Amino acid sequence: MARSFAIAIIAFFAGLCIGLGYLAVQRATPIPERVVVPQNPVLRGDMQPISLRLASSYTSAAPQLGSIGAATTTKLARLSGGLLDLKFHEPGALVPAADVFDAVASGEVDAGWTSAAYLLEKDSAFGFFVGLPFGPRTSEYLGWLYHGGGQELMAELFGRYDVVPMVCGVLVAEGGGWFRKEINSSNDLRGMKIRFPGLGGEVLRKLGAETNSIPGGDVYNAFASGQIDGSEFSTPINDLRFGFYKVAPHYYLPGWHQPFTAILMVFHRQAWEKLSESQQAMVETVCGDNISDSLAEGEAQQPYALNELRAKGAIIHTWPPEVMQAFERNWRKVVAEQSAANPNFKRIWESYSAFREASKEWRHVNYMK
Repeated sequence: MARSFAIAIIAFFAGLCIGLGYLAVQRATPIPERVVVPQNPVLRGDMQPISLRLASSYTSAAPQLGSIGAATTTKLARLSGGLLDLKFHEPGALVPAADVFDAVASGEVDAGWTSAAYLLEKDSAFGFFVGLPFGPRTSEYLGWLYHGGGQELMAELFGRYDVVPMVCGVLVAEGGGWFRKEINSSNDLRGMKIRFPGLGGEVLRKLGAETNSIPGGDVYNAFASGQIDGSEFSTPINDLRFGFYKVAPHYYLPGWHQPFTAILMVFHRQAWEKLSESQQAMVETVCGDNISDSLAEGEAQQPYALNELRAKGAIIHTWPPEVMQAFERNWRKVVAEQSAANPNFKRIWESYSAFREASKEWRHVNYMK
């Protein structure tokens, strides 16, 4: 009994010593300061809140053409934690759709969501940054743009107007156009009144058509009133929305005049320079994301749109081979004329053509039809 009591006493004092030692160590160890996690982890030292006005040439309700622009402003707000507020304005809210570029160039608005198709009367070389007749598929075009010198040429051309441009979305190949009657030969185009802006319109004029550039929003009524006999517009998903099948049932494919379409975001130079490097990088990153997303979305949408158009009464044709040959033959004439008349067109055409020539073997041997 005495021996057990002694062992208990020793154990008690040993535990007491260990406990006191632990407390001593705790007192000697400094208590770390509380780590504060920022409420917004994207904050950067070079970023200040900034709000810019963006005028759009396309309504946000237009599939891809306008919807991508509206989504871009949302993406930028989320990515910047609200420090980059780019306010999307519908066509006409700040300036008319066709005047967006001029408003940006003058500094009247900070930025624009638009197309170089509106700029061809200023300089035909702008056509390289919207979509060219008989041009490449989108992937090859992007190869030239980002790795073949195209982006530098674009920056130089737009820079003359104090505008900073970037491709911020793409459309897949457009439809070839809507017509009130069937087209069986290139002679059928002679004398027809066709809404066909841009360089493709130059091709049709050489075939005897009377072309014009009626704004897209007026095309349906122009058909209904007999003002036009035919019109190109956009991709099938957009053509479906505008209901052209009701007034011009013959729909021709492929869209030889615009096998790809570049959608642009443009900034007035001073507005762009107000952005920090981080904010500029965010814009560039979102535009890059838009390109892949819009390409995937566009490819997914068109089969549905074609089926819906057919169900609603559209008569879908492929262009007769003779007509396509006439288009391509006259496109070569347009290129020769523009190259002779416009040094900007000639210089960019040479860059574009050299890249396409270098890509020819790869294009033909490795892509299945």
